[in-house]
Amino acid sequence: MMIPFLIIAALLPKTSDRWVFLGDSITDGNTYPLIIEQALKEAKKDRPSFFNAGIGGDTSEGMLKRLDRDVFALHPTTVSISAGINDRMPVGEYERNIRAIVAAVRSHKAEPILLTTTTVDRPTAEVLSKLEGYNSVLRQIAEEEKLRLAEVQEKFKGKSGLFVEDGIHPNFEGHRLIARAVLDAVGHQSVPVPAKLKSPLMPGIIRQWQVCALKSDATVTAENLDTLLGQNKGVSLILPLQAGDPAIWPNQERMRGFAIELDKVVGSSDCFLSAGERIANREEQATILVGGDVRSVWVNGKRVYERTVYRGWHAHPAEDLVKLRKGSNRICVVSGTSFFVSLVAR
Repeated sequence: MMIPFLIIAALLPKTSDRWVFLGDSITDGNTYPLIIEQALKEAKKDRPSFFNAGIGGDTSEGMLKRLDRDVFALHPTTVSISAGINDRMPVGEYERNIRAIVAAVRSHKAEPILLTTTTVDRPTAEVLSKLEGYNSVLRQIAEEEKLRLAEVQEKFKGKSGLFVEDGIHPNFEGHRLIARAVLDAVGHQSVPVPAKLKSPLMPGIIRQWQVCALKSDATVTAENLDTLLGQNKGVSLILPLQAGDPAIWPNQERMRGFAIELDKVVGSSDCFLSAGERIANREEQATILVGGDVRSVWVNGKRVYERTVYRGWHAHPAEDLVKLRKGSNRICVVSGTSFFVSLVAR
């Protein structure tokens, strides 16, 4: 579907826009959204505020159910929708879900953008048939509803070397193709896709942590935080743990401030307790951003966050603000083998 240039120009994102990326693990890993953001910045184009709403393993049905919590709570003006790789449902059911998502997005005065699916490395005939059916539906909906459509599947067609070892998740070159398709769909055909991703530390990072392994059945309370830290020999970590090529996905996240593969750094376990310090110049309120496998966060001995529903790997705000006192504030994190925690003053 061709859109006249003047219409495209009128629809280009403005700086007041809020763009939410809805998707599965391909979105949750945050690579193509970061590439899009960097591309617009380097081209000196107006950029919206970007928000990630991907969750690994999610389907069109799951995305439909969590729109209020993960998308509309962010008051988006644009919502890109990437669903299909994890779906196992008949084409008709998939179509109903996508149409319902589109209708809900429009009812909230936001613009939906559809992304055709990626594929997988060495797909079977069954997988190809499923994805062809889903992509036909996406193209039909885009044409009928006059939506912008990012032709991701067409970018992948006939190309090799676009996946990591699991054969499902795109590597950096695959994510560059997704970014290219999305930029084209929103009228930025002339904006180059960066050849290398720049991954600066996220705001509010606590750089130094003391980390110790816990038994998987350990119970952490306000009363035993100090005991657990004292009884378990800890390892001092300074983030980012490693530098390296950001095209390798773990390095991308390490360079942004995620602590990854704690079991390889600290010792074999599936549960870890980390302690750090945040110095505040005055009493202030802060937003806690959590990501990775964070299970709970404690500030000055008080639990201020406990995960009840998984909201994705990417860094996202906890529901409640936390009050920081002037001077030293002790931050403790209970996590699996990865965590991200930052505190951004309001």
